[in-house]
Amino acid sequence: MSTHYVEYAIASESRVDDPLVCQSTRRSTSETAHLLQSLELLDLGFLVLEPTMVITNYYDLVPAREWESLGVEGRIKPRALVIVVIGSGPESSTGNFQAPLLINQEKMTGKQVILTDSGFSVRQQLL
Repeated sequence: MSTHYVEYAIASESRVDDPLVCQSTRRSTSETAHLLQSLELLDLGFLVLEPTMVITNYYDLVPAREWESLGVEGRIKPRALVIVVIGSGPESSTGNFQAPLLINQEKMTGKQVILTDSGFSVRQQLL
């Protein structure tokens, strides 16, 4: 298992002094599910998923202003993750597609946004 360390500073109107420092763990580069775990609070972690595995045009449905607020423009490739809740089986597992984590991979900054007019749910079925 390879571990990739990333640091995402939280973007907001007021500057946050302490970034949320996390590690993203995955078994190979082809997998789309990751464990986003705090390096400071070891009991804090989230299973996250690349949203285009469920909704292929998901990035197109995120308003441009949200990407621009992170400086994701031009040649910078957008990245989004959704927090997943594992149900008793695959059919009952859900993802929070209404409030994705948007990431600027070049600056290593990110924020969670709420897509109020998207029609997505905080408990969107994965299957």
